[in-house]
Amino acid sequence: MSPMSQQHARTAQDFLDAADGHFAAAEPLPAYENMWRAAAYALAAVARQRGWPADDARALQTAADRLADAAGDHHLRHQFAIAQQFRARFNYGFVEGHHLADYCRQIRQFVARMLALLE
Repeated sequence: MSPMSQQHARTAQDFLDAADGHFAAAEPLPAYENMWRAAAYALAAVARQRGWPADDARALQTAADRLADAAGDHHLRHQFAIAQQFRARFNYGFVEGHHLADYCRQIRQFVARMLALLE
């Protein structure tokens, strides 16, 4: 694993830990932002390891699509879409508890799947 991918992987985990702290403190908006960033950094680590661009939202979406297509697993694409929703929730201040636990679980699974691809 390249040093950049290693750093991105550590940063992804740090963002998940920060999200936990914000959720515990009843601060959902920064928690949403941290969940999104965890997914983005984990995906960027995989993309960079494979020599793919990962510098913006379009590049990350393309990377998620490529990984989902290669694995024949469209659930991976769905999990990344959930992470993107968290980004929008942070950007627009939209707080909703409906399905929050499931969405967080999905993002955590996505991050774990990305980090497993680095091993």
